[in-house]
Amino acid sequence: MKNIAFSLVLALSVCSAAAQPYGQIRDGLHRPGEQMTVAFLGGSITYNPGWREKVCDYLRTRWPQTTFRFIAAGIPSLGSVPHAFRLQQDVLDSGKVDLLFVETAVNDRVNGTDSLLQVRALEGIIRHARLSNPAMDIVMMAFADPDKTKDYTSGRTPVEVANQELVAGHYRLPSANIAYEVYDHLRKGEFSWEKDFKDIHPAPFGQELYFQSIRRLLEACWVTKAGVAPQGSGAPGPAPRPLDPANLSEGQYVPVYDAAFDSTWTLSMDWTPADSASTRKGFVHVPVLSAVTPGATLTLAFRGTAAGIAVLSGPDAGAITYSIDDGPARTMNLYTQWSSWLHLPWYEVLGSGLEEGQHLLKVTIADNNDPRSKGHSVRIAHFLVNGPPASTPKKDVADFMRQRFGLFIHWGPVTLRGTEIGWSRGREVPTEEYDTLYKEFDPALFNADAWVAAAKAAGMHYLTIVAKHHDGFCLWPTAYSDFNIMHTPFKRDVVGELAEACRKQHIHFCIYSTVLDWHDKDYGPNMPAFVARMKGELKELITHYHPYMLWFDGYWEKPWTMAYAREVYAYIKSLDPDVVVNNRLGKDPSTLYGTSAVGDFLTPEQEIGRLNMVEPWESCITIATQWAWKPNDKVKTLAECIHALVRTAAGNGNLLLNISPMPDGRFEAREATRIREVGEWLSRYGSSIYDTKGGPYTPNDVYASTRKGKLVYIHLMQRPSDTLTLPALAGARVLRAYWMGGGEQAFQQGDNLIFPLPKTLPDPNSAVLVLALDTDAEQLPLVHDQHH
Repeated sequence: MKNIAFSLVLALSVCSAAAQPYGQIRDGLHRPGEQMTVAFLGGSITYNPGWREKVCDYLRTRWPQTTFRFIAAGIPSLGSVPHAFRLQQDVLDSGKVDLLFVETAVNDRVNGTDSLLQVRALEGIIRHARLSNPAMDIVMMAFADPDKTKDYTSGRTPVEVANQELVAGHYRLPSANIAYEVYDHLRKGEFSWEKDFKDIHPAPFGQELYFQSIRRLLEACWVTKAGVAPQGSGAPGPAPRPLDPANLSEGQYVPVYDAAFDSTWTLSMDWTPADSASTRKGFVHVPVLSAVTPGATLTLAFRGTAAGIAVLSGPDAGAITYSIDDGPARTMNLYTQWSSWLHLPWYEVLGSGLEEGQHLLKVTIADNNDPRSKGHSVRIAHFLVNGPPASTPKKDVADFMRQRFGLFIHWGPVTLRGTEIGWSRGREVPTEEYDTLYKEFDPALFNADAWVAAAKAAGMHYLTIVAKHHDGFCLWPTAYSDFNIMHTPFKRDVVGELAEACRKQHIHFCIYSTVLDWHDKDYGPNMPAFVARMKGELKELITHYHPYMLWFDGYWEKPWTMAYAREVYAYIKSLDPDVVVNNRLGKDPSTLYGTSAVGDFLTPEQEIGRLNMVEPWESCITIATQWAWKPNDKVKTLAECIHALVRTAAGNGNLLLNISPMPDGRFEAREATRIREVGEWLSRYGSSIYDTKGGPYTPNDVYASTRKGKLVYIHLMQRPSDTLTLPALAGARVLRAYWMGGGEQAFQQGDNLIFPLPKTLPDPNSAVLVLALDTDAEQLPLVHDQHH
C-alpha cells in the first residue's frame, strides 16, 4: 500500500511538472558551486524528519561535485515572528549561507500573528539574510493545514499565503504554495487528508509530496538562472526598497541579564523545569530570568524600532503589564492552550513601528492570571529587539587609526620561567606548576610611570596591557576570581597604575583580555556562566579604567560562538559606546564583514597587513621572538623596527609593537634602547607617519609611501640605484621635491617621476622624500609600481 501511495505522489509530480502551477520561479536560483551551505528555517514541519532529509539527499545526488553543509534550524511551534528574531543566532552565526529555505505559514495563524506583523517578520527575514550575504538564494514555502484548505474551499486565499507571495514577489524569490497543491489534489479526489496525509505533520505520503513539490521548483529555478553564486563575502550590496519600513530586518536576541531587575527576579544560567511539563530543544539548559510574585518589575533599555519577550509559557504561566517609554500600560496573558503540558517558547512583540532611537521597556507581573494557570510565573528566555547591531562611531575608529604606533605589553607570573604566556602552560611548564607561579610573583621594580614614559619617548601614542591572557591570571583586583594580582606577594593593581600613568602622560590606555580561559572550570562545560563572569570582568575594566581600546583574542576554540561574540560586543557598547574593539571577538579575523565578523579593526599578527583603504587594521608584532619575556631572546634591529612601522603606515594601518618586561618589572635594556631609538627617528620624521593615509604607491622592498593633504611622503628603505623612478601620479603634478630634514631634490616629470639620488641617503634606516602636489594627495587612486 505504501508503494502505491508513493507512486501516486510521483504520478502527480510528473503531471504537474511542466506547468508549475504550485510554485513561482521568479528570478530562479544559482547553481551550486564547489561548496554550498543550505539552511532550513521553520517550525515543526521543518524540524521533523521527512521532506528536509529528502531534499538534502537529493541535493547531494543532483550535484555530486558540490560539498554541502546543512543547517537544520527548525523549532516546533515557532512562526515567522520568532524566526525573524532568531535568524542571526540559529542560522547566520553558523557561517555564510548560500541557500535558505523558509517555512512561512503554518504556525502564524494558530499563534495569533496578525497580518501586518507577519509581513514585517517575513520581509525582515529576507532583508536580514541578504544583508549577511547579498547573493543568498531564498526559497519560501507555504505548507498545508486544514485552515488553509478550508479557506481555499470557500474561495479565499489564506492570508498567510498571500503575505508569503507579497514578500516573495517583491524580492523576486522562488516560492512554493504547497498548501494550494494539497487542496487542489484533495478537490480532485486524488487522495484524502484522513487516509493519506493524516495530520498537519504529514505521514510519509505527505512528506514525499512535499519533497517532490520542492524538487520540481528547484529544477525549474536552476534552468532559469544558470550562473553559479559568487564566492566570498564583502560589504553588503543595496536591497530593494522595503515594503514596510518597520520590517524586522534587524531582529536579534538580547540576553536576559541585560535587563535591570530587583531581588524578586531570579537569574538561572542553566534553567530546567521543576515540574514534569515538556520543553523544546534550545529552550532548556539556557539562561532564564524568572519571577513568581505579582508586582515584580524589570526594565530594559534598548535601541531600535521593536521590542518584545520570548517566554517559557508553562503550567504556571502568569500575565504581565507592560509599557514602552512610560506610555499607556497594557496587559498580556502569557498562558496558552498548550501551557498545561509544555513550557512553550512563546514570543510576544510588545511594541513595533517605534521611532528609531533609544527606548525603555517596563514589564511587571500582573495581579490577575489565566484561570487555567497554576501561578503567576514569568520566565523570560530572551528579550527581542529590532535594532541596529552595536557599533563604534566611525569618528572614534578614525581617531584610533590616526595614532599609528602603540606599545603592546605581555607580562605576568610566567616571566619567572621565561616561557611563553599561556601557551607554555601544560607544555614547557607543567600545569600545576604554572598555576602556582603567582605565589612567587613579586616584581618589586615595576614602575608604571617609567613604562609609560618609555612608550612616550618611543613616539608611541597608545599602550595596550595584557590584563588577562589565556592562562586566566588577572593583573587587576577582580572580584570574579582569586587568581589575580592581589593574591601575589606584590599586591598592587598593575592595570590601575598603568591607567593612571597613561592619563598623566597623555597616552591612550588600552586593555587586552581573552575570550578563552584555560584556568576557569566553566570554560567549555558551562559557557553561559563563563560568559556572564567574563562580562562582569569587562564591566570592571571598562568602568574602573576607562580604556580607549579593547583588544581580544582566543576566538578559535569551539566553545566560543558568534552568538557570544555579538552578545559581548553589544554589552561593551552598552557600557561605553565610544571604546574601540578589535575584531577577534568574531570567529573570522580576516574580515570586518559577514556573519563571522564582529569588531572595528583587523588584526594581522607577526606580519604587516596589506594596503587596505577600506578596512581599518593594526599589525601586532614582537620586538623579539616571544610575546612574554625570554632570556637572551633575539631583538629586532633598528632598521627592522622602523621598516615595520613605515610599511604599516604605508599600508594604512597601525603598528602595535610588543615588548616584554622582566620578572622584576623592568624593561630589558636592549628592548628599551631599541624603542627609544625608534622614537628618535620619529622625532625627525613623525609627521610622515602620524595622522597620514597609506598610498598612493603600494609598498615594496625599496620604498613605501604615505600621504596627507597635498603631500606624498616617499620612505626610501634602501638606495635602489643612482636614480629612483616612480610611476607618475594620474591627475596630479609634482610642484616640489625635498628631503624631510634636508634640502631640495631635483626630479624629472613625464610618464615617470625620476629622481637622481645622492650617494648617501639622508637616513640609513628610512629616508623620507616629500613630494608637494598641486592637488589633494589623499584623493589619488592607488598606483602599483611594476618595477619593484
